[in-house]
Amino acid sequence: MDQSYRRHYSGAQRGGRRGRSHRRRYPDQHPQQEAGPNDDDQSESRDRNRPPRGFRGRAIGMWYANRGRLKREHAGRLHVTLDNDSVQNIQQVLNKHSTEVNTGASTSSITPVNRVYGTSGADNQTAYGTSGSDQLTQNGLPTEGAGEPSHFNNQSTQGSETLAEFEGELSDFLLEYSDNLLQNQLSDTQESEHVTHKCTLQSNELRNRQLKERLEAHNQSSPLLEFRKKLPAYELQSNLVKVIQQEQVVVISGETGCGKTTQVTQFILDDMIRKGAGSVCNIICTQPRRISAISVAERVAEERGEALGASVGYSIRLANRLPRDYAAITYCTTGILLRRLRSDKYLTSYSHVIVDEVHERDIQTDFLLILLRDLLPRRPDLKVVLMSATLNAQQFSQYFHGATTFTIPGFTFPVTEYYLEDIIDTVQYSPPSFLQNKPSYHSRRPQAETSRIDYEKELEEWAWSNQNRLHVSNAGMNSILQMNHRKVHPKLVSLVVEHICRTKPEGAILVFLPGWADISEVNKLLQASLQSHAAIIIPLHSMMPTAEQKTIFQRPPRGVRKIILATNIAETSITIDDVVYVVNTGKIKMKDFLTDRNMATLDSVWVSKANSRQRRGRAGRVQPGICYHLYTRHHDDLLEDYLKPEMLRTRLENVCLDVKLLGQGLVEPFLLKAMNPPSKDAIQSSISLLKVLNAFDDGERLTPLGYHLARMPLDPHTGKMVLMSAMFSCIDPILTIAACLNFKDPFHIPLGKEQIVDEIRSNFSRHSDSDHLMYYYAVKGWEESMDKSTYCYDNFLSNSTMSMISKMKGQFADLLYELKFIASPDVRDELANQNSDLIGLIRAVLCSGLYPNIAKVYKRGREDVALSTNTERKVKMHKKSINSRSKIFKRGQWVIYYEIIQQSGNVCLMDSTLIPAFPIMFFGGELKLEIKGDGEIIPKYEAVLVNDWINFECQWSNAELINKLRKQLNEVLESKITNPAPTNWDHRSKEGAVLQAIIDLFNSETVQRSKYNNTT
Repeated sequence: MDQSYRRHYSGAQRGGRRGRSHRRRYPDQHPQQEAGPNDDDQSESRDRNRPPRGFRGRAIGMWYANRGRLKREHAGRLHVTLDNDSVQNIQQVLNKHSTEVNTGASTSSITPVNRVYGTSGADNQTAYGTSGSDQLTQNGLPTEGAGEPSHFNNQSTQGSETLAEFEGELSDFLLEYSDNLLQNQLSDTQESEHVTHKCTLQSNELRNRQLKERLEAHNQSSPLLEFRKKLPAYELQSNLVKVIQQEQVVVISGETGCGKTTQVTQFILDDMIRKGAGSVCNIICTQPRRISAISVAERVAEERGEALGASVGYSIRLANRLPRDYAAITYCTTGILLRRLRSDKYLTSYSHVIVDEVHERDIQTDFLLILLRDLLPRRPDLKVVLMSATLNAQQFSQYFHGATTFTIPGFTFPVTEYYLEDIIDTVQYSPPSFLQNKPSYHSRRPQAETSRIDYEKELEEWAWSNQNRLHVSNAGMNSILQMNHRKVHPKLVSLVVEHICRTKPEGAILVFLPGWADISEVNKLLQASLQSHAAIIIPLHSMMPTAEQKTIFQRPPRGVRKIILATNIAETSITIDDVVYVVNTGKIKMKDFLTDRNMATLDSVWVSKANSRQRRGRAGRVQPGICYHLYTRHHDDLLEDYLKPEMLRTRLENVCLDVKLLGQGLVEPFLLKAMNPPSKDAIQSSISLLKVLNAFDDGERLTPLGYHLARMPLDPHTGKMVLMSAMFSCIDPILTIAACLNFKDPFHIPLGKEQIVDEIRSNFSRHSDSDHLMYYYAVKGWEESMDKSTYCYDNFLSNSTMSMISKMKGQFADLLYELKFIASPDVRDELANQNSDLIGLIRAVLCSGLYPNIAKVYKRGREDVALSTNTERKVKMHKKSINSRSKIFKRGQWVIYYEIIQQSGNVCLMDSTLIPAFPIMFFGGELKLEIKGDGEIIPKYEAVLVNDWINFECQWSNAELINKLRKQLNEVLESKITNPAPTNWDHRSKEGAVLQAIIDLFNSETVQRSKYNNTT
């Protein structure tokens, strides 16, 4: 028994009273008995299986419980072995290649693969951003010869070398990389830049005259001019352009439908053309969504009587129709403008920048606002216009040092509003019993519970004091007080919809619900209750295919009620003309980020006052409407003005990389300049992860790997996967997986078909125990299908999503080709895919990118699998995962996952793959050799420890051999990161031999269960 356990129970031993039964159990205590020759051995064996002497009652129970726990932990430890062929193969590779690069260092001196790209200290940084400081250790101590520096570490000790001093020897990549390091260094040391810049557009008198003549001719014959004149914005045209001309920054506030998005850009351009300055006018206008950029550009081009690509165009990811470079308007997504800033730091190609829908406060828009505010002193001729659909213009004005505000009135019909207390008696809703309706255990944390109790007291006081004024019955008021107002009540929603169908004139009903589960539940209730009414129910959710969503805009036959069950996508993104009635549940599904637990959350939260106004306005677009708020006036007063900006509720790794890529210096000082800056803890959490991924070194500088990752339109985890796929020549499956993870799930789930879709997803997985491979096989089938539409229909896949995934794969391949990691931009290039059929390698490449997102199986129940991570004691697979229904998982197995998220109180893993030991040992953290087991309950055995918590039972001789091969992999990958080139698979080359030896290991790994195996 281990000493810590003995110390823990020393008090129980001293205090225990040895009774008669205890003496019978331990006869060796009686001196009158003579011991035989084998009695000591037999007694020692018996003692190992019994509690220590003096234990009684609870102490004995705890001893057995601890013994069982140790056995289970041992049972859950994988036994990793190398067969003789693998040992001989590795030895041959090491004997031939281990001295080619590092002739002076011991092969025991290991830099773990997850640090190959540079996590050295700020004062120990090589020209390539790498270090060799981590060693294989035994019980935490370096192995023999471990202290000798590597070849690259020898370079770093030379002291004062900088990248600039090696320019004659550096590749094109390293020259570009060194320039970026210099930009960030200058940004850190210089408070401001005194040099100003101007728009590079040159005035052309001939063009100016021609532009003016065309505009005058168009205005005399434009069929859409009369429509434009009816918009509220048109009446204010002259005042608006005057303000924009006089001020550098203008904040425009206007309700949806006032015409600001389509008209303001045209007002500016037409004004410049009339003044003979059209040739020096080039406007770029950002939109938060791809579809908005395209549709607005098409509308504006139509209003100007032109085809796209003349004076109006758009630019979005993977598609563009760019206009001419003068007298032009370009609508683009925010990410496109951020990308332009990489090549045109001062936006000298543009005269005006318009940021639309700033009220949405998405992370890219807030990031752009920091850059624009810093840019203004250096581009005094640049005009910036911010446009918001809500009345928060003053906040943006203050951020831009008191910028001028301009308001455009909206145009909507009157909307009558009803609240919960107005309709509770009408629909006669009775909530579930009080106990059923209580918040579940996970939500009853002290702070949350106190807040809930305070809210209930306030609500009760408000309700009874206003009962007479509100004309609510006692039964109705009791129902309001018994409701759990944190939840959506599907039955209440269905009763309100039924009431509208029975008593109100024709008109579509738009119901706002937080998520798919609520939409599904309300749909079931309505399908059952509206059988006697002619109604069509249409869900509107991101999981629905685009073709089905188009039916939302079609008016139903006379006498048929259209009912739309929608998420917040219907607030501003789309307009449904025939909506007359809105049912507002007051909830929205929102993603947040818990910095202290390094975990995302996805839960239903209360909407803001701004959301509520937007929802109400949907009912008054074409005629007077009615809005039913399913919460009280009391709670309406408690709503926040606006939802929390995305920058305060999401991970910041991509933003941190963008800060560096744009040469803005240290991350924290830059992000603290945001309108609502994230916490320092959130910033440092993301910086720490980027160091683990080796995108940043310890001095927070971009490493060569980090520079590659920053240039990729992916999160750093999947970006690293993509780079590794190029090096291991398996790009097609990994690019497919990366596209699915960074775009969206290609499956759509019709109401009532959830179980069928689950079965289809499971079939696509081909028993791989991998959500990632399931995506790959689904997309591969689509790519190989001769009839893609039928394939998608049969398998509940979105054809448009599949097309987008295919385009994204092409984009990633183009980028790998541009970076020189592959020889052809073709995703299916034979050389870049020669290992794409090796599933063991695919799992390993997934691990190389997703680590440290790893979890251990500790229990398999009847319904699901229980796992734990390094920070979370109990997690489960998300219900959408094919692994959530797996029956083959066993204790001690490991899974790699894309994201961990807390939803409805459960901590879930999103998109997981079962992973064997070798990928973890090669791509995980620092390795240590340890002796495990106490020699009593658990026999002692040799083990390897990864990152101080992942244990594998493994002979030290095998672990040493793996570490030596891992060191060679480090050197190969370091060389390829800093000098990108297609992999040379010639077995006579070092990289070919080393990579092939590792691939052979990944695809022939033997994993055995340990002695104390069980199936739970």
